[in-house]
Amino acid sequence: MRHVATLLLGIAMLLPSVAQSEPPQGSSECRHLTTQINFFAIRKGRAQELGNELWEERLDQHLQNLVERRAQRCEGFSDSDQAWEALDKLVQIAAKGAVTFFTLGAF
Repeated sequence: MRHVATLLLGIAMLLPSVAQSEPPQGSSECRHLTTQINFFAIRKGRAQELGNELWEERLDQHLQNLVERRAQRCEGFSDSDQAWEALDKLVQIAAKGAVTFFTLGAF
């Protein structure tokens, strides 16, 4: 129980600093580019599974273009993206601990 309380206290201390940080300039465009990169990376995996070399080559070129465009327009976006992913994992762990705590260990 002390571990859960410590974890929840840690989250409570981190949230104000995350809320005060400003999103990078052009963040909606950066999120959109990141979504596109993830989408086409999945499609590239599908092309590899099917053995379609032409499709795979074209997707690889498109992915390189998207990554370059994001690097030019979104300085530091990947760093903030990693911070949000880490915060998301922390919140998931805290939620699991809270469920266990409030159900008295039933779940």
